Amino acid sequence: MKRTIFILFFCFCISSYCQDARIENAISKCMYNSMPDNGTSLKLLIKNHQNLLIKEFILKDSTAKSLQIAFSEMASGKLHKTPSKSFIKQWHELFGPEKEELNNCQKKIVKKSNEYESEKYLMFTNELIQIFSKNEGIERKEVATIINDVLETQDYGMEYYKLSVFFVFDLIATSAGVDHTVTTLKSPTDQQISNALKIEINGESKIIYQNKPIEIDQVGEILSKYYKRNKSKSILSLKTDKNAKYNVYAEVSELIRKELNQLRMELAESKFKKPFEKLNQTEMDFVNTTYPMVVIE
Repeated sequence: MKRTIFILFFCFCISSYCQDARIENAISKCMYNSMPDNGTSLKLLIKNHQNLLIKEFILKDSTAKSLQIAFSEMASGKLHKTPSKSFIKQWHELFGPEKEELNNCQKKIVKKSNEYESEKYLMFTNELIQIFSKNEGIERKEVATIINDVLETQDYGMEYYKLSVFFVFDLIATSAGVDHTVTTLKSPTDQQISNALKIEINGESKIIYQNKPIEIDQVGEILSKYYKRNKSKSILSLKTDKNAKYNVYAEVSELIRKELNQLRMELAESKFKKPFEKLNQTEMDFVNTTYPMVVIE
């Protein structure tokens, strides 16, 4: 994924032996020290988000074992629910999309990885970088499977890995039955181009809508209003400048997928009075065609 916020989570964010020598702990310490309050606000975010996951029955309790069980259920396709509050959005509120001091500190530690116990760190990050380098939609089930294969029970209790696994809860559970097939219009008509929802990411990695820069948290609302107005005629045009940072493109793409997922879930509940995953094939087809993923290449 080339330098994305996702890799920041996974490369930024184990066992109990040699704790002081773990590279994960050195990176966590660096992260906290880079904050004006020495990490107090981030530690509170981790605690509060974990409590939210428990309250919404995504986790059973605050133990490392509970997190491991949740990821096992995600990997098997049994856990589809996403939390009501996005962890990555709250992360942005603390750090913004980039934080130079934090990145520079991390780079220095990684360069000295031979001075730390770093085997699991390298295995963890290398596996996930391969997924995010595919330049495709991020599959929650696939990510959960790899994390669960690499991490042991005690690892889930470390704050370094909690940052990573909390982010995965934000991903769309495509295994829940929602169709994320993309229809690409390679030769769109003038009418289709005119009617498309156009979002651009310019060379400065700013998100542009109607010739004005917008914040990433505005994309969901814009998309929702557009889809509710156009329904089956909805078409997306997401253009990215070659100099734009890939992490911005990836975040916008994932946000679009998640918003579309939410619209389909809401339609299933309002029209058929049951969750999307409980729909029969005819009902699913109706929901998916009402809110399709059609894009202009």
